[in-house]
Amino acid sequence: MTARPGLLLILLLTLAAPQAGRPEPIPLPETDGAYGWLMSQRLRYENAPRLAMAKKLMVSGDAAGAEALLREILAIDPGNNLAPVYLARIATLQNRLGEAATLLDGVLARHPDYLDGLAARAALAVRLNDSATAMQRF
Repeated sequence: MTARPGLLLILLLTLAAPQAGRPEPIPLPETDGAYGWLMSQRLRYENAPRLAMAKKLMVSGDAAGAEALLREILAIDPGNNLAPVYLARIATLQNRLGEAATLLDGVLARHPDYLDGLAARAALAVRLNDSATAMQRF
């Protein structure tokens, strides 16, 4: 009997993955915070389940749980672009509009063409009745 390599890989990944609850914490690398490209990509990959969990918490109405998880992601990976966008959405829903604008402006300062950030900032500008910023972001 011969096993297919892909099937064996799926089995190993299934056995190695955390089974329930929050994802396991990622150990901080032994650096001064200046991550190289490879480390940044590893952090993005390992934070993907955490971002998915945060999105589920947001949709289910657990804003506090989602916010705590997103802040944990940002502590580990300060260059993550999606976590501040999600945090800004939570802040907007809780009427913390200044904090939401600061988070989104930080993302857009690093990556001016980031579509999720542009759309969220434009929606926030509409909520703030700032039509000039809304038109600029669209």
